[in-house]
Amino acid sequence: MGFYVSGHPLDEYRVELDKIKYTLSSQIPDLADGSEALFIGKIEEITEKISKKGNKFGIANIMDLHGNIELMLFENRLRELDEDFDINKPIAFKVKITKDDNFTRMNILKISALKDAKRTKIKIKTEEKFIPVIDELPPLMLSLNLDNDSDIVDKLLYLVEKHRGERQLKLYIKSKLADVVIESKLRVSDLIIDDAKEIGILIEEELV
Repeated sequence: MGFYVSGHPLDEYRVELDKIKYTLSSQIPDLADGSEALFIGKIEEITEKISKKGNKFGIANIMDLHGNIELMLFENRLRELDEDFDINKPIAFKVKITKDDNFTRMNILKISALKDAKRTKIKIKTEEKFIPVIDELPPLMLSLNLDNDSDIVDKLLYLVEKHRGERQLKLYIKSKLADVVIESKLRVSDLIIDDAKEIGILIEEELV
């Protein structure tokens, strides 16, 4: 559903991340053509391929705090990662953003370890977008207890797909670890309420 219930794998590095001016994957749509960005994340997978000219390259799937990014690595960058970095730890990628009507391309300019990333300078340009003013519906807050039903999140995901709508979905999640409020990007209709109640998910009108 786009969030980690038991904590994000990068949580232990948040103190270091707070000292760095970096870019989140969720900000890519807002970056203008010609921008530079600094993405920081853990490499989940590198898929190596051979081009038509016989050159080796790789596609790296990188997980950051807001999602995943795919970056293309030429052979020299693959070798650099293998020889100079611990890919089990977060790595910083400075990239150049190129946009046209159909594609967003990201060309790697520099790779750094987390401890060196705060010295990396980037030039960010943001897209100018017209945002129409609309009457925003109030969010719908659902409360679910993970201790009572470990499969409750999967059941809720099914209901979200079934009842797409215009109201933002907020979740009040209760567990042995902590009680947290999550503001998701999901949008649902009020028809989800009755189905949610049937599987033990309550409606939170107000949190004190």
